[in-house]
Amino acid sequence: MDIHHLLNYLGTMFPLPPTFPVILSQIVYDQLAVHKQKLLEPPARARYAWFLKTGAVSASIFDKKGKEVVIRLYLPYVVFTDLNSFWYDRPSTLMLRAVGDVALQVISLNDFRKHLLLLYQTRELKDEILLQDQLLDQQRSGLISLSDQDRFSEFTSLYPMNKFPNLVAASFLNMSATKYCKLKAAWNAG
Repeated sequence: MDIHHLLNYLGTMFPLPPTFPVILSQIVYDQLAVHKQKLLEPPARARYAWFLKTGAVSASIFDKKGKEVVIRLYLPYVVFTDLNSFWYDRPSTLMLRAVGDVALQVISLNDFRKHLLLLYQTRELKDEILLQDQLLDQQRSGLISLSDQDRFSEFTSLYPMNKFPNLVAASFLNMSATKYCKLKAAWNAG
């Protein structure tokens, strides 16, 4: 299996010991997911961590009324999971869903614990994933603080515009689908 993109990604975070690629090549496997496929659904526990090779994945929470709210959009190349659920064996609070068809590489929680947990780089990886998610959350908070037009404009500079369905993008931007579609139509018209 080809894990060079995963190794390149991990290598940007910390020096990889010679054993790391060998271990990963034995425990990581490929997974394909189709549009809207749920990778994780609350309150299940996160039993996998994923590396996104192609496509996009949304992370959502549910508000008090049960409405799904997109809070993160993952693009290649990134490792993601519900870290609190995965690391601490707690019920998940995130819905992770494929946006379009996606290609992933996966590691199970059991293999993670058995082969990687004791390596010091694993703690660094956990910290990096946590930091990555915090930065994505801060980015979204910054977007939401802008006017609708500025929020949309900034979104187009950060994300491939036509990769996300209107409802996903509108939810992420905390605006109505109608408003989002008007802004998108104007943007597409040039």
